[in-house]
Amino acid sequence: MKLKTETKKLQEELAAYTRDGVFNAMIGAKNDRLAHYRRLVYNVTSGILDQAYPITKSSIETTDWNTLKLHFHKKHNCQYAEVWKMPEDLIFYVADHEPEILSKYPYLIDLLKFEWLEIEIQNQMNDTDFESDWNSGEKNLINPYHQLTILEYPVHKMKASEAENKIGKYYLLTYRKLSDFQVMYMELTAFTAVFFESMKQQTPNYEAAFIDTCNLFNMEPNQILTAEKEYFIASLKNKEILT
Repeated sequence: MKLKTETKKLQEELAAYTRDGVFNAMIGAKNDRLAHYRRLVYNVTSGILDQAYPITKSSIETTDWNTLKLHFHKKHNCQYAEVWKMPEDLIFYVADHEPEILSKYPYLIDLLKFEWLEIEIQNQMNDTDFESDWNSGEKNLINPYHQLTILEYPVHKMKASEAENKIGKYYLLTYRKLSDFQVMYMELTAFTAVFFESMKQQTPNYEAAFIDTCNLFNMEPNQILTAEKEYFIASLKNKEILT
């Protein structure tokens, strides 16, 4: 049923108030009572962000974290209807609107990305075709529940404050195990990252993917590289990334 124009306007005004706290004398509303609505709505946002980003929360000053949450709640128009996806918007908000906090914590975007990856992969929709093939024992399948990310700071393997001075390129494969659904991480090299992406394109012809990767890096597929390839493929199988 379509809302009346007046009802829709009141809903929008109430929603705006719960974010910015500016009271616009809504019909039948009292400022002292509305304050409770704003507090309750903000507590929901704050609680979700605290739960999504516990490492970030403990890695920056409490005042900075609380201020960031308040700014996000007040200024950002979330893009998702699903509440569990809302924390991802904090990454975009910080990148676009919080240069001051980024200058103080240059690793912040990577840290937020790292923590969000676990949530995103954990909640990735099941691939029914893959599940059927995997359950039937088919080999050389690549686990679809993964994401390869390039980080500038190694926040995945040390405290954020220690990672701040180690800027570089870190290739992180985040994946969900097939046996127990745990989200795990595997650090790759530039070579194995490209090889893995090529494997996905050329499944199950992994030898062709290996040759293509060697050519891209101007490297001869010698005995040492071949041994590294075999070890990498064995590691993927052991970690349930490759069946």
